[in-house]
Amino acid sequence: MVAIDAIPLNANGKADPRALPEPAETVVAGVAARTGLERTLAGIWQQALDLPEVGVHDNFFEIGGSSLALARVLARLNEEPGPRVPLVALYEFPTIASLARHLTERQQSASEPESGLQDERRAERLRAGRSRLAATRRREGRS
Repeated sequence: MVAIDAIPLNANGKADPRALPEPAETVVAGVAARTGLERTLAGIWQQALDLPEVGVHDNFFEIGGSSLALARVLARLNEEPGPRVPLVALYEFPTIASLARHLTERQQSASEPESGLQDERRAERLRAGRSRLAATRRREGRS
């Protein structure tokens, strides 16, 4: 993150992202992966974000994740054995720890019928994920 006095504007008076200063190299220090699933997820994120390491509590979008990088992560996740991971899950669970926990719980409860409370929580997470998806699209200039 770089502090600036004012947002640079182009000739039309709109924000000019190309005129922003380049940020200094970011050092990512966080909690290392603790389980096999977390290590797998960390490796996929490192590759997609071109980072030397990521912590399990680092937010995907705060460490440089974009919708394109998210698509790369999703493609790699769905190459792994097991149930397919929906795109919205990556918005609902933006850290390695939360995504690993979700995937583990999902796998454990796959044979159990969902209760009304689980349905309600799932709907709440879905709404939150859709909201983050819409915010990301707005930031990237799409509606």
